Amino acid sequence: MARQVLLLDSGEKVALLRSDIRPGLGRKYRGLKLALPELSSEDNAALEKKLGRLYGACGCAEGAVGSVVGVVGFAVWALLRETPLEWVDLAYLAGAFLVASGIGKLYGLWRSHLRLRAEVEQLAARYGVDVKRLPPDPNGPSCAVN
Repeated sequence: MARQVLLLDSGEKVALLRSDIRPGLGRKYRGLKLALPELSSEDNAALEKKLGRLYGACGCAEGAVGSVVGVVGFAVWALLRETPLEWVDLAYLAGAFLVASGIGKLYGLWRSHLRLRAEVEQLAARYGVDVKRLPPDPNGPSCAVN
């Protein structure tokens, strides 16, 4: 079954979105569409863009920064060495690249998760949604693959 876009048009739908924000797990919905009656169309569009960017964040930008840091760190290490580079040092370069980009990606995912959670908590508070007593998901439980 294809993932659907979640239409946020009530407090109950905000609660569904709130229940989907879990660290380390994939997202249930393909995207978000806002149609909150209390907001103007411009405000809905702006909030939809902000939430959509955070909801679909992949951490790639931070991973790219991490990979550059890893390569630069390797270059500094190689320049400060007293011995010439050898073939095995290519493995160190690859390791530095992979580890640093992985750390950057995880950091980006973690940061966007926290920012998304804060935005949805504010939205839930606006609608008086009790985040400790969320309604059951009408679609039932799902895994990160579906």
